Amino acid sequence: KINYSSEKNLWGSGLYFGEDAYYCHKYVYRTPEGKRQMFLAEVIVGDDIVSLENNTIKEPWMKEDGKTRFDSVCGVRHETSWIWIVYASGRAYPSYLVEYED
Repeated sequence: KINYSSEKNLWGSGLYFGEDAYYCHKYVYRTPEGKRQMFLAEVIVGDDIVSLENNTIKEPWMKEDGKTRFDSVCGVRHETSWIWIVYASGRAYPSYLVEYED
């Protein structure tokens, strides 16, 4: 089962993926043994649209043609950490589960 983020997150309820593992480290799952786990995922971002933070987003905006939507939303945190949000679970596949200790 895919767990979408909370609607209170920065770009609404979606699946969040970051390009910077250092940034993502703050949000990883911690096992009962204290190890950290992070997925390395393949994500189809397609035609994305850059957006400021907006927690009311439920799906990407319509394109100018008024008939199709963008495939994902892209945002930036701390001016350097790019994040992509997809709102359909079929756009992401967890390739590897990385477990590590810090």
